[in-house]
Amino acid sequence: MTQQQILAAYNREKVFKLIAAIAIDLLGILSYAVPVLGELSDVFIAPLSALLLYALFGSAKISMLGFAEEFFPFTDVLPTGTIFWFRRYVRNAHKTFERFVQVKTDKHAVLNKYIPG
Repeated sequence: MTQQQILAAYNREKVFKLIAAIAIDLLGILSYAVPVLGELSDVFIAPLSALLLYALFGSAKISMLGFAEEFFPFTDVLPTGTIFWFRRYVRNAHKTFERFVQVKTDKHAVLNKYIPG
């Protein structure tokens, strides 16, 4: 993979994960759409949010925090997914990009080993 291809793939992933994080946060806020059932629906939304956050960030810590944020009353307004996206892709951008490059180059090396050409 060329540097331009890696950078383009990184930027696509970054934008996709931002959109997904915002969607997860909106899912939690939607529980307030039904006034009486709002907090009761969090029993179902909390595990779903935790699962989606884990799939998005690959972190059990983020997943547990997302679960807690959705499960406890009146904390749904915190944009947990967006906060962690910001933390990963803005605050720790250099480390995140290095990790991304490492994973992509390792995968590329494995593919080249088994599929020459």
